[in-house]
Amino acid sequence: MTEILNDVLIIGQLEVGKLEYRPTSFNLVEHSRQSPEQIQMNLGYRRLIFFTSQYKSVTCCMDKKMLAHILTNLFSNAIKYLSDDSILNFNLLNLYRQIVFKIKDWKNGIFQ
Repeated sequence: MTEILNDVLIIGQLEVGKLEYRPTSFNLVEHSRQSPEQIQMNLGYRRLIFFTSQYKSVTCCMDKKMLAHILTNLFSNAIKYLSDDSILNFNLLNLYRQIVFKIKDWKNGIFQ
């Protein structure tokens, strides 16, 4: 329920042009490594999420709150379609000078 309310709030702010963008500089790899743990706690998800990255560090400048919202939605959708014994693989890739988040399950879910 909280997720839905947050989504509605963000969409409402975006529509009226009042969504605040507060970029900060941070290590995207470290932030992404911690995200699955936080999302697992927030969503009550108990199965494994493995994180990998091509790099040890990627400095970026973006809004951490918006990134957290995007990743939460991504994981939430992935978790909805997982089989009971599936494991999520979460990768941070650099493709053609763009950072890409990739989520794949190891069984028969939607992301296989």
